[in-house]
Amino acid sequence: MERNTGVAVNGVSPFRIATQWQDPATGEIRVFHSENVWFDPSDYLKDQPITVYLDPQNPHRYWVDTSFLPKLAA
Repeated sequence: MERNTGVAVNGVSPFRIATQWQDPATGEIRVFHSENVWFDPSDYLKDQPITVYLDPQNPHRYWVDTSFLPKLAA
């Protein structure tokens, strides 16, 4: 998990979940980042597997599933 300091609203930067995977075919390690999360998700990441959906035709297109996180009230 990290802060996305490239974005700030009222001086506050959101968090992003960072996860990695090693490609068994190439041995390369790929790092994937979630969309911005506007609260600290640390408590929800303990022992939680992170699912990443990867486009097999374009490995730069992916989506980190954060649906297990609670939703902020509007």
